[in-house]
Amino acid sequence: MKTSSKICFLMWAIIFSGNLAAQESAQANTDLLRYYNTELFRWNYTVLSGVVLEFQNQRAIPAYRINSSMKKALIQYEDTNRQYRLYRGKNITGQILEFGGGLTVVVGAFIPVGGFLSALLGNYGAAEKSLTIGGEVILGGLISGLTGIFILNSGQENIFNAVNLYNRHKINEYQSN
Repeated sequence: MKTSSKICFLMWAIIFSGNLAAQESAQANTDLLRYYNTELFRWNYTVLSGVVLEFQNQRAIPAYRINSSMKKALIQYEDTNRQYRLYRGKNITGQILEFGGGLTVVVGAFIPVGGFLSALLGNYGAAEKSLTIGGEVILGGLISGLTGIFILNSGQENIFNAVNLYNRHKINEYQSN
């Protein structure tokens, strides 16, 4: 019985001493938490939007664009600025190709309609030609759209790198103060 009470006392002493040690620097912990909430980027994931970037109570979906305050923060350092510029270039190119490809698919779907209307008026070769041209335009649009998706997704790596580098710079600044 005495051994179990000694073990129990030792366990309680270990539990409470860790708690007391954490309370000694409560102000430092509060400062770090405040700094973390205001100065560092955080990643989040939601079912509907996917990966979400959070910074100073603002949210952005980096697959499409990021807020101007996030941009200003990322271009502060040379290495994060380089990664941000790569992300921005890939993002714009990917969006243009993706949107252009989708628009081309829609336009390509209407090309055979004109050929069939022409065939109703007696020009029977126009229907076959317009069906071939419409199919080729749709195929080109699909290829363009898929290429845009791949380029858009390749830019995600650059924004991840930029955010991680930025957070490292800010943590180093906090530790040096």
